Amino acid sequence: MVKTLEELGYCGADCSACYIYRSVNFGEALPQETLRRWREDAKKFWGMDNLEAEQLNCRGCRHSHEGVFFAFTLCPVRTCARERGVNSCGYCPEMKTCKRLDVPESKANQEQVISRE
Repeated sequence: MVKTLEELGYCGADCSACYIYRSVNFGEALPQETLRRWREDAKKFWGMDNLEAEQLNCRGCRHSHEGVFFAFTLCPVRTCARERGVNSCGYCPEMKTCKRLDVPESKANQEQVISRE
């Protein structure tokens, strides 16, 4: 199923497939395994000793909202897209050669959305 731009992150990731996004936006229960893995990653990559479920407040990286998800401030793809003023990496002339976009499915999602316009 082809997604709309609003259903994708800047990078083309399908937000509706993310447990955190679904928990925040649709009220679904956050799986404990997801929280455990985020806690491990937060400690390993960002030196965070304590990550609470409430900190995983993702509403999607392209949306502006108060209390933005902390991981967005660390994302080089989001930072780049915002600096370039593009609503999606799919609109960037360097998307096909971008080293930041290392997930093939994300690039494919971008290409599908942009090709429909």
